[in-house]
Amino acid sequence: MKKLFLSIAMALTLTTAISANFQYEQENISLDLSSLTQEQVTVKVAGTSTHFYHTASQEAGYDGWLATIEAISPVSDLFSVYNHVSYQVLGICEDTVYLYHQADGGIPTSQMLLGDYTQVKKYFTYEALLETMNQMEALPILDSDAPYMKSEVALDQVLTHHMLSQWLGELFPTVTNVVDYGILPDDGTHTITRGEFAAILHRLHFVPPVGLYGDDDGFSDVSVHDSYIHSAYVLGWMQGYEDGCFRPEQPITIGAAITALNRSLCRDQSAYPDLFSANLLEAMGQLNHHGQEGFVTDTGKLAQSLGIVVDSIFYFNDLEGILVGRTDETPCIILQTDDGGATWSEYPAKESVFPHKQFGSEETMNAALRTVVLRPTGIGGVYLQVYYQPYDSVYSINFVAMKQSVLKEIS
Repeated sequence: MKKLFLSIAMALTLTTAISANFQYEQENISLDLSSLTQEQVTVKVAGTSTHFYHTASQEAGYDGWLATIEAISPVSDLFSVYNHVSYQVLGICEDTVYLYHQADGGIPTSQMLLGDYTQVKKYFTYEALLETMNQMEALPILDSDAPYMKSEVALDQVLTHHMLSQWLGELFPTVTNVVDYGILPDDGTHTITRGEFAAILHRLHFVPPVGLYGDDDGFSDVSVHDSYIHSAYVLGWMQGYEDGCFRPEQPITIGAAITALNRSLCRDQSAYPDLFSANLLEAMGQLNHHGQEGFVTDTGKLAQSLGIVVDSIFYFNDLEGILVGRTDETPCIILQTDDGGATWSEYPAKESVFPHKQFGSEETMNAALRTVVLRPTGIGGVYLQVYYQPYDSVYSINFVAMKQSVLKEIS
């Protein structure tokens, strides 16, 4: 059986005598952390989880938790029976997926021990462990450049297991059977419900659901515990109905599935207010290519005068326009003009285009923002796309979501 090898080279200069390097081996996990000593780390195994603690903190009466590596086998169980929503995938070894967990609040040590705890902790971060896992199989990668999904039958027909399996084969060209990963249930006879599809969208990206903040109560027919449905709504992948229901047990139509799938891949083309029309045109691939009319290509002088990097400018008419740019300190800047570019001011509807519902505070949302993009819609307006990292916790992972707004005028 393969072993999961983790090794971290000496990074600290130790001035005092030390005992043996920290080493740990248990089934598929083998660690050799040469910068740490055996006395600095305590290991506890419970079931399929291996927990690592800062020894000095535990001896002083504190928790001292550093991290946990959990093994889920077979891989398909990650989505079929696993119910812990806060995790990061370290990788796969044979038919076992290894998950990373760490505390989501507070420091489990004293102020006196904080310095040593922090030194040890940096070798147990997700990034540190991931960097050393050269024996791991890579997770399947979605091909976001795959052709837009199309249907040979009417888009108001329900999505079948067989059709979805074909789509996933195009999106995961390196995977011979998506059932092996638990992405798609091993049942080729039934139709896919809206609730099932919300969960499948997360499985495609190997990510847990995100939280819902604020006063939004969600859907009247969905329990607060149905986290995948709420998450698909928060991420903008799926919407409910005008009566406040989501209808999770209702089979999802082909058109709605295509739209939700493309939204999860950050390539939403739905600029039209009528959802079915958007599904129809998107599924037919007729919203995939738009001209550049209204966009300004020469932005050098304006960027210099504003003191920012100007990524894109779009004019709705001779006077009204919108600009997106950035600085080293601020990754997402949105400005507007109503005098043909003579002066620029902050975009007034900024609150509506950012993903506030997903974050507990303005500060955490701003820290999650990555970039803003303008893209033509082909209907006399522009897409404003805000890309962000959607996990408001220490479980931040390398996954980017996109909130899209359609602007036909700036006022």
